[in-house]
Amino acid sequence: MILFIVLVLSIIYAIILGVRKKHASREPKKFLRTLLLIATPVSIITGLLEGTWYSHGFSIQWWIFSILIFIVSLLTGLIIVGLTRIKLL
Repeated sequence: MILFIVLVLSIIYAIILGVRKKHASREPKKFLRTLLLIATPVSIITGLLEGTWYSHGFSIQWWIFSILIFIVSLLTGLIIVGLTRIKLL
């Protein structure tokens, strides 16, 4: 569970930094693309590692769970970036 908490916190921290440094509002597509390029492999690897350590074998269910957490984190990021774009316009 610690790995998922670290994953979610790192994605949220990246979103907060993007909003504070105004990268999200100046170039939202580039910001989201960079966030996706970093978060996707981290999410997949984290899910596989935690599933393997927890069940002592290869587990697809943990991988699916990590993808779901990634999607929720990404949607949260999109909402935050969208809200900053609305305020700036």
